Parts: sequence; structure tokens; C-alpha cells
Amino acid sequence: DAVPTVWADCTAAARVGIQSFASSPVRDHDGALLGTLCAASTERVSIPPNGGEILRLFALVVGQFMQREALLARLEAANRQLASQALLDPLTGLANRRALMLELGRALARREREGQRLLVGFVDLDGFKTVNDTHGHEVGDQLLVAVGRALTSALRAGDFVARPGGDEFVVLVAAAADATGASVDALRARLEDHTALSLPLPGGDTL
Repeated sequence: DAVPTVWADCTAAARVGIQSFASSPVRDHDGALLGTLCAASTERVSIPPNGGEILRLFALVVGQFMQREALLARLEAANRQLASQALLDPLTGLANRRALMLELGRALARREREGQRLLVGFVDLDGFKTVNDTHGHEVGDQLLVAVGRALTSALRAGDFVARPGGDEFVVLVAAAADATGASVDALRARLEDHTALSLPLPGGDTL
């Protein structure tokens, strides 16, 4: 209850006019410091005999609450990550078969609601088994990743690309209701152009 004397050099306490102050550390179950619970008054008051015990009790409750909230936040983040991973192909990072079916359902619903057309492109890598057999599965995986990136770069915002499995990729593109066959040809040409790529091989060769 003698802040002005004990903290004579504390300008913040002087500015606020604190006369009495008490604090207790806030810790988690392992004893790690989370913060400090403080009690302050602009009047000179004496802490009652059980005041320190009560302050420590409140600090314990606050520490438990903070640890609980931190745990819940970590669990929610882990759940979001698991949900995201359940919809992603682990190799390419593209949408997987499950995500494709969900997006296809949404796209068809939009088509009915807004009168749009939906262009669906299937990309299959001819001779992919030969790549695996000749150069190994690591090179085959690199090729799949490269194709996934190429397809992603070929699409516009709002388009969708997935790898349902193996060497197959699927592209969903929304088009105007009056889109013609020229739109399909343009999409095919764009996908072919972006997937005509070369892949460096060990030893300096290219695939």
C-alpha cells in the first residue's frame, strides 16, 4: 500500500495515481509463466490477511482458463488441418477425388441456379507407366507434381483442378450459358499448351 514510495520512479503509476498494488504470477500446469494478475487502487488500502491467498487463487483460475483456451485453439487448428488434408492429394496438393465430387455437386447446382455451362476437362498422361518403369517412381511423382502445377497455372480464378488418382487430372471451368464449341476447343488448347513441358532427369537428360 505504498506505491508512491516503493515505485517512486514509475511514471506510469504516478500518472494513473496508483497508491496500492498487488500481483500474483499466472502459470500453467507445468509452472510456465503465462502472465501476471494485478490488483491496483488509487487509494491507500492494506491487503487483508487472506488477500494474497485470494489473489493467488484467482491467478490459478485465470491460468487454467488460459491453458484451456490455448488447448481448444490448438485442437480447432488441428481439426481444420485434418479436414483440409482429407480433401487434398498428398503428392500434388491438388483437390482429391472426394473434393472433386463435392465441388462437382456445387458446380452443377450453380449451373442449374444461374444458367451457366460447366466445362469438364479430363487430362490423362499417356505412357506414364513407362516413365515409372524406366526412370523410377520418384521421377514419376515429380512429373505428376509438375503437371499439377502446369494445370493450375493454366486456369483462372474460380476454376477447379483435381487429381482423383493415378495419372488422371480433372478440370472444372464455368462458362457462359451461350458458350459454344469454340470455348471447349480453347480450353483444350490451353490445357495442352501448359502441359507440354519437359522434366529434368538425373544426369542432365530431360523427359
